[in-house]
Amino acid sequence: MTDMKLNQEKKAWNTVRPARQKTARNLIEDEAAFTADETLLRLRSDALGLVEREAEARLQIYGRNQVEHDKAPPALVQLIQAFNNPFIYVLLALALVSFFTDYWMPLRHGEETDLTGVIIIVTMVTLSGLLRFWQEFRTNKAAQALKSMVRTTATVLRRESVQQAPQKQEVDITSLVPGDIIYLSAGELVPADVRLLDSRDLFISQADSDGRIAAGEEI
Repeated sequence: MTDMKLNQEKKAWNTVRPARQKTARNLIEDEAAFTADETLLRLRSDALGLVEREAEARLQIYGRNQVEHDKAPPALVQLIQAFNNPFIYVLLALALVSFFTDYWMPLRHGEETDLTGVIIIVTMVTLSGLLRFWQEFRTNKAAQALKSMVRTTATVLRRESVQQAPQKQEVDITSLVPGDIIYLSAGELVPADVRLLDSRDLFISQADSDGRIAAGEEI
């Protein structure tokens, strides 16, 4: 869970990283029972934000603030999966039947054989699988390229040292760590699970939970 401080509109704090044995929902409910000062104490943070050295150390301990997405399988695996299709199975079954009726049985009886039907069906299977593979391969490549181009930042409060005054700075949301103070304004992305500490004119859309279309003022 990540706490944030919302300047002007909202303010919150980075919370402790969820333990593996608890769900994110349980951790959020547990954290709500503590006061803001208790949350800061539990996170070993304060209202002036983290020191840069401490933020770097926590990043090494907890890892980056990002959701792990399934990576696209290798090209060879995608090629094999492209032929894993019920329609292709039907065509292969037809090709097998055509092979026995038009080639194998006539060959055993000394009659004229014909592989035209088998060749046509196998060609259809090959083209269908290759086209499907090429489309999915290009789609995966485009999705990966798009992800690498998109960079989302958040405004945090940090200090170079304990003696220096805190300053707001833009950091990549993947660099957020438990204990960070994050400032949000209207329309900005909430980059993690947060604990609100201060807010002004805070409106939240809860259409997914209660069906209300209009955003309601919460704090």
